[in-house]
Amino acid sequence: MSSAIVQPIQITYLRSMMGIGKIEFGRRMGVNRVTVHFWETGERNPSKTAVILMQLLASNHHIDIPAPEDIMEVEE
Repeated sequence: MSSAIVQPIQITYLRSMMGIGKIEFGRRMGVNRVTVHFWETGERNPSKTAVILMQLLASNHHIDIPAPEDIMEVEE
């Protein structure tokens, strides 16, 4: 993983690369869809624990999360 997942676009990127929607991503993270939406729009920041869980999800799915400036556009 080239950078820690902390920016909204990186969260959206991870979810998109996993091929799942906000509801399923939230289920896997132990939060609801609204929380995922807030993370992805930058309205709220994920906790350190949530960031670690996202890193584990990325690793388990063999997804390398680029730096925010290297992500062009993400399909929601």
